[in-house]
Amino acid sequence: MGIASFGLGRWFHRDTLPDAGLAPTYGYQLPHGDRGLILIVDDSETVQAFLSKMLRQAGYMTEVACDGSSGLRMVMKHQPDLVLMDLVMPGTGGFEATREIRNNPEFDDLPIIVMSGNQQATEQFWSQRIGADDFMAKPFSRTEVLTRIASLMPEYSLASGL
Repeated sequence: MGIASFGLGRWFHRDTLPDAGLAPTYGYQLPHGDRGLILIVDDSETVQAFLSKMLRQAGYMTEVACDGSSGLRMVMKHQPDLVLMDLVMPGTGGFEATREIRNNPEFDDLPIIVMSGNQQATEQFWSQRIGADDFMAKPFSRTEVLTRIASLMPEYSLASGL
């Protein structure tokens, strides 16, 4: 399985490229459903659209935010079941936003998976130190994303969703 050589290939394995008609979906389907609500915090509309579509197809509902401060507001407003948080974003980044979430006792048990295109061990180390539950390096596959989510949300996981 190779990395695609055009635009989206920077982030996605060839077997997980979204189809051509994909458009970002904002404010998608509330309240919570059968598989739970996942908040995607990433400054890339391509990543937002890819993850939103994949997660909706797997039965999850999604909300998206383009930076850490928007993500914090959405955590408070929508109380998601899991957060996918990019680390490097303009303004409030993922490290700071994750730390803020962890400093709020109301969200002690909120699973957070941080994502980064930088696979260095230092990012993984600091992600754990600030309270992230898992680290996912970009590019990632559909199977990797759904497996990591299922490990942190066992009450919502279905074998058929992978």
